[in-house]
Amino acid sequence: MADLIAQGHAQSKHAGDSPGMSVDDLVKLTQDVMTNPSRTKDLARGRKAYLGKDGTTFVVHNPNAEDAGSIYRLDPTKLEDYWAGLE
Repeated sequence: MADLIAQGHAQSKHAGDSPGMSVDDLVKLTQDVMTNPSRTKDLARGRKAYLGKDGTTFVVHNPNAEDAGSIYRLDPTKLEDYWAGLE
C-alpha cells in the first residue's frame, strides 16, 4: 500500500513537499508514518489519517482511491487546525 501512495497522488500534487527524496525514500517514509504514527484519525468514507512523529508528515490512506491515498508535509504552525478539520 505504501508504494501505491508514494507513487500516486503524492508524486503529482505533493511532489514538492519532499525535495531530494527518491520514490524509494518516499515509500519508506510512508511505511514509517503508517506503522509508527504519533497519532491517527478515522475519516469519512473509510479513510484514515496518520501523522508522522516529525509532526509535519501526513499520510491519508484512502482504500477507495486508485492510488490508495497521499503523503504530504504541512507547516507545523497549521497542524492543529488542519488535524481538527480532517473529516
